[in-house]
Amino acid sequence: MILHTHIQGSGEPLIFLHTGLQTGDTDFEYQREFFCKSYRVFSPDLRGHGQSASDEIEDFFIDSAHDLLETIEHYGLAKVHLVGCSLGAIVAVQFARLFPASVHTLTVSGIMPVKPNNWLDLHMQDVRTQEKVLLNDEFVHYFNQLHLSDWRRFIYLGKKEDWYPFEDMLSMYRFHSLYFT
Repeated sequence: MILHTHIQGSGEPLIFLHTGLQTGDTDFEYQREFFCKSYRVFSPDLRGHGQSASDEIEDFFIDSAHDLLETIEHYGLAKVHLVGCSLGAIVAVQFARLFPASVHTLTVSGIMPVKPNNWLDLHMQDVRTQEKVLLNDEFVHYFNQLHLSDWRRFIYLGKKEDWYPFEDMLSMYRFHSLYFT
């Protein structure tokens, strides 16, 4: 799927991948403003977010990596600088793992390469917090306006204890000496 993408600036391609339940337009606002002076900045809405409507999210990270490749090819880009945070960082790592020849540089934050010993406690805290989002009319209205797809599916998917791809993050972490040219 070709992702709905906001583009600004000129120069080498730099792609920002947003956090969960946000969009290309709602995340990295200050970074886009700064980097568009020297780069052609791409801010896609990941699968099921914003204007990239899709209810197919069961294999979200792998499908999103393929979506990103399709989007990059659509814009005729050979190699990109890729930046992601949290959910976007997981997609960025998956993309770099699957399509390393398309990545010039990779910058990520907000990922965990190793499953913490207290994962179940942390996970249950997240589930309780996300359930509160579903009960807050202001949040529900905000996310309904932001997304064409049913954003609640991400919250339901996140209730699964095994939703986080620790093994894939660890494999990339172990490969930390990988140098993209």
